[in-house]
Amino acid sequence: MSRLHSMFSWHIATPKQRSDWFWKFAVAEIIAHRRYLIEEGLHHGDDQPHDFELKAIDSFCDTVIQGEKDDDEALEVAGRLFIAISNAPRGSIPAMILHCHGCGPRVRAALLKDAWLHGKSGSVLALNGGSLSSIVTYFQEVERNDLMAPEEIETLSSLSETVRVFRGAKMKDTVKSTSFALSWSRDYPTARRFALHGHGSGEGVVLAAEIPRDAILALWETSGAEPEVVVNPRRLRKVQIAERIDKAEEFAAWGIAA
Repeated sequence: MSRLHSMFSWHIATPKQRSDWFWKFAVAEIIAHRRYLIEEGLHHGDDQPHDFELKAIDSFCDTVIQGEKDDDEALEVAGRLFIAISNAPRGSIPAMILHCHGCGPRVRAALLKDAWLHGKSGSVLALNGGSLSSIVTYFQEVERNDLMAPEEIETLSSLSETVRVFRGAKMKDTVKSTSFALSWSRDYPTARRFALHGHGSGEGVVLAAEIPRDAILALWETSGAEPEVVVNPRRLRKVQIAERIDKAEEFAAWGIAA
């Protein structure tokens, strides 16, 4: 279903219809992922949602969708929903709301931030929430006041028009393909940790680039897990390799003898 059709369908539906649509989607996502885990031998039990998951989905439907709330209570309910679900559905379920442009702006921003900042081997939203271009759009649609802490908004506003950023990663085929990502940092040591501990078989590298301040989608340096700037990667400039990680150091970081 195209995004335009999804948005139209959501906004012409009644709150009850939206609630039913979301409930069925959320439950189906949990079941589908649990079946995948069972097939991989990573889950022992049936594929049905747990009672606490259903309770969190029901509460979100009642308060946020049918109740059409976008206040502190709605944020608390959205947070409980995110905590209750796990793995891939933590990306795909919030992405459904973002894709439809559903619920209120504060709830959308909270779901976006939670889904972006969580994940064991990368953001659950990046891995399970649709294309990179779609995720850039989701960031562009939310209000920064809802997405960032006041001090982070102030920091972003005080930056120069061009900002130097860094990214640690495992090298892909080219610098361009390695750099085409949303997560960067102004903090070099943070980027270097990802070059050391990131997933992939390529050489660990720290990339440096310049980004226009207005192409920064979010800056989380006090309210995130680590200092991070989310950027529109199409607007990165002067991308280059700042450092190549020595294999011996990389092995040591993983506790492997060189």
